[in-house]
Amino acid sequence: MSSPTNSARRPKAAFLSDHAGQLSWLAALLVAGGAGLFLYQSGAFNAALPKVEIPLPDVSNPDQVTSGSSQMSGVDDQKLPYAVRAASTVQDATDENKFHLKDVAGDFQRDGDRQLKVTALAAQYDSKARLLDLEGKVRVEEVGRFVAAMEKAHVVLERKSLTSDVPVTVTFADGSISANGLAVTNDGNNILFIKGVKARFGGVDLQGDGTP
Repeated sequence: MSSPTNSARRPKAAFLSDHAGQLSWLAALLVAGGAGLFLYQSGAFNAALPKVEIPLPDVSNPDQVTSGSSQMSGVDDQKLPYAVRAASTVQDATDENKFHLKDVAGDFQRDGDRQLKVTALAAQYDSKARLLDLEGKVRVEEVGRFVAAMEKAHVVLERKSLTSDVPVTVTFADGSISANGLAVTNDGNNILFIKGVKARFGGVDLQGDGTP
């Protein structure tokens, strides 16, 4: 493919100059020796976002699991509440600590009156380790900040961390990032995109080193 002409370059250069403030947080892009990593830190991106007040989930019966439709609720290692609901629950035939859930929805309270909302078609729940493996149309949302879509994800309830090793797309107010995996850590403040990272913000395309 031929190289773009100088005249074709000028509009993009002007755009980048005019929007340098909006794109400055993209300096957090990390390309590590063929790994192709992208680290999104919320502090530089969310200062101007309005706060959305969301009611806290009820945790009057922490870690209680009921039959049929169910709710598992508790507090994480920061003493913040979470609740996971399922339309149907079946206990595993060989392990009493494991449950098979369908039509799953979870609310995870974050510091500063923010909340992560998670949904999936199904999940495997380990009540002893407090682990949740989500499968099928997994959606992770922080209202007013981002929406992430993938086919499966692993959640550690006590740490409120989420990881995925399948293709994922995260949509923000003014762009999106796609990758072959991600890790949400630090109370949801950091999103690490892993391998095959491609980003598009304000009409400008960015990507990692192309390593699969």
